Parts: sequence; structure tokens; C-alpha cells
Amino acid sequence: MQTGKPLVTGIYTSRQTGLPGVTVVVPVKRTEGPQQQLLMARLSTQQLARLLQEPLRDVDIVSSVVDTKGLIVSRNRYFEKFFGQPATPTYQEAIRRTPSGFARTRTLEGKIALSAWQRMDNGWTVGMGAHSDVYDAMLAKSLWRTAAVGLVLLAASLLIALWVARRMGRSIESAAANARAMAEERPVPRGHADIAQIDDLLQAHHEASLRLQVLRQEHTRALDSLNEELRRRDDFLSMLAHELRNPLAPIFTAVAILQRSTNLSEKEQKVVGIVGNQSRQLKRLVDDLLDASRLVTGRITLQLRPTRLDTLVRETVDALHDVAAEKQQRLQLSVPHEPVELEADPERVSQILHNLLDNALKFGSPGGEVRLRLETDGQTAQVSVEDDGIGIDPDRLHDLFKPFSQIDPGMARSNGGLGLGLSTSRTLAEMHGGTLTAESAGLGMGTTLRLTLPLHQADGTP
Repeated sequence: MQTGKPLVTGIYTSRQTGLPGVTVVVPVKRTEGPQQQLLMARLSTQQLARLLQEPLRDVDIVSSVVDTKGLIVSRNRYFEKFFGQPATPTYQEAIRRTPSGFARTRTLEGKIALSAWQRMDNGWTVGMGAHSDVYDAMLAKSLWRTAAVGLVLLAASLLIALWVARRMGRSIESAAANARAMAEERPVPRGHADIAQIDDLLQAHHEASLRLQVLRQEHTRALDSLNEELRRRDDFLSMLAHELRNPLAPIFTAVAILQRSTNLSEKEQKVVGIVGNQSRQLKRLVDDLLDASRLVTGRITLQLRPTRLDTLVRETVDALHDVAAEKQQRLQLSVPHEPVELEADPERVSQILHNLLDNALKFGSPGGEVRLRLETDGQTAQVSVEDDGIGIDPDRLHDLFKPFSQIDPGMARSNGGLGLGLSTSRTLAEMHGGTLTAESAGLGMGTTLRLTLPLHQADGTP
């Protein structure tokens, strides 16, 4: 009566029916005289429920109306059970922050839902939510399927490339054997000498010369074909690596957004962590493949500048500290107190150091120790990474640095990797004028990887 505006009451129990409900009160506006009449219409619980139940009967959506106190006024599901009860704390917190919005909340059934809401003029809030477990399962399934397809395509491309290379290699070996036989000019048995036989011999030499030219042409064409096939293979691997890398950016963005969310349950946080870890693993594989392709085609150039090797070593240890902690491994670091300066590409040197330490952590003993030591002798700097893990047969040390080499395929697959890290690291070390070697006393005796790089002298020359 004082405000002259319509009013919706809170929930109360009718004295006549004994049922809970709400009443809509509207002041009567008269052209003359004061406003002294009110029109009142009472809505029972059944009427409130029908407001949402009828239009949402056949859809998998939970909808509700919440009054200013956060109590359920209308709901399309289990209305009789939840009428008059407060909404969940997560939903109340969400609708209290903003009059309208979208967020993950928990329903009264105990499930996580993707909810949207809008506050009405009377202070009540209308909200709708779809349970997210189905959509999360679909998203996880899609991500796993995408990763599986990518790995299958990668493995198929490698097998095809190796098969083509081996087949072309056999053809080249056969052509080379024939060319050597003709080029060696092996002696031709000579018969009895007479003019006719000499003429036949000259003709035979001429025909042999023509045949030699034909074989050389065939050999040249085969070599060109092989080079073209190898170029196509490298282009395909490079393109494949780029195409696999592009979808990773939105995946990392989505994971980062989810990790910052405060409304995720412990189970959801664990799932997000798994997706993030597997995405980083896939990115590392793609980066290894892309670097290997660039090295083969000569498309990697070093950006040399004065670099603190001791700083890069410490940063590498800090970056992999969590990896060591997961396997309960101890990292021991030893670096000189004085700066160790190089003329190098800091990003590529960091890549080498990361590969060496990551390899030691992978194949080191769980709960064991990994030692990283930086030393100088006035001319060069030596970085040694030593683990106490599975070790390697000394006769197979040279295989460590071959592309796609897996000394222990079963263990390598369990740790992830394409066998490109050490091969790429050795090539990058040699591009810096250095070396990368491996030492091991045998199986079960651990492995030591040793990187040697020329120091940056005071006169500015390496």
C-alpha cells in the first residue's frame, strides 16, 4: 500500500489448505481517491511446479526458481522433495555474485552441472543447468581419440617412410653393383687374333660403352628419385609435426582455464591434470620430430650470443625438479662459483641440457640419485649427467645417438619418446663445435652423458 508496486511474498503455509505456496499482491490503481484495495492471487506448490515441469518434461535439464533467501520456490525435478529447501552453496554463491551468468555448480542431486541464471526484478532467480558428466566424458573421449589417431598416423608415416627408404636402397645397391662392374673394365677373354675378331672386339667395346652410359643414366635417375622420395618424406614429417602442434595450443589453453577454476571437484582436477600431462608429452614428441626434420633438411640455424652456461644448467635443474620429485629421485648439482661464458645459442643449449637430464631421470632408478656436474679446463666446458639406472652394454653405446633408436624398446615406450632426443642433442652440440658422448660400465651400472663445448674467451673468440 505504501509503495504502490506489486509484491511477491515469501513461502508460507496456507491456513485453509495447509499447503505451502506464495501469494502475488497487486495494488488496485483508482482514478480517484487513495489506493485502498489489493488484488491477491495465491499459487500453490503444484502450480509452481507446473510452471517448469511442463515445458521441460522431455529434456535432460534441471530448472529452478530461487527466492531472495535462496530457497527453492519451483523446480522441474523432485519438486515435492526439495520445495522450500535452500539451494546448494555453490549455486547460491554463484547467483549472489552476479545477477546473471554461467558457471559450474552442484545440484541438489549431488551432480556437477553447467548452470545459467537470471535474477528477476523481484529478487528471485531463475536458473537452468545441464549435468556435465556426460559432456565431460564426451570431451575426454574426444581428446583421447584425437591423441590416438595422431600417434597412429605418426607411426604409419614412419613405417611407410622406412619401407620406401629400404626398397629404394636395395634398388640403388643393385644399380651400384652393375655400375662398378662396368666401370672396373674387367678384362674380356680374347680369342685368336684376326681382323674380323678385332672388328668384333671394337664393336663390343663400343656397345659396352653405350651400355655403361645407359646404366649410369639409370643410376642417376634412381638417385634423383630417392632424393625426391626422401625430400617428400621429410616434408611430410615436418608438415605432420606442424599439423599435430596446431591443435595443442587450444588444448593447453583449455587446461589452463580449467586448472584456474575453483569449482572443480578433486576428481575433475585429477582428470584435468592427466589431460595436461599427456598434452605436454605429445607436444614434446612433436617438437622432437620437428627438430629432427629441420636438422635433416638443414633448416636450423644457431643464434649465437654470449651465454652463461652455469645459469642454463641451474634453470634446467629447476625446470625438471618436479619430474625428479615424482620418481623420488635426488638431484645433485655441482657448478663453479665463477661464471662460465660461451658463444652459443642459449635456447638450443638449454634443449641439449633438458634432453640429457630428462634422459637420466627416465632411465635412472626410482628413489635413486642423478648427478649433474659443470666443470671447465680453460678451453672447454664439460657438463656430465650421471644416473644409477639401467645402464647399457658398452658395445651398444654408439646406438644411443642414432635417430629413432630404442636401446630398451619396452622401457622406452613406458617412459614415452621417439628416440630422437639424444640424436638431436649430439647434432646441436656439433653445430656449436662441441661433442656429446656416453659412458656406461654395463647393464644395471648407470649411464653418464658428457657434453663438451668450447668456452667464450676474453678476446671474444670461441
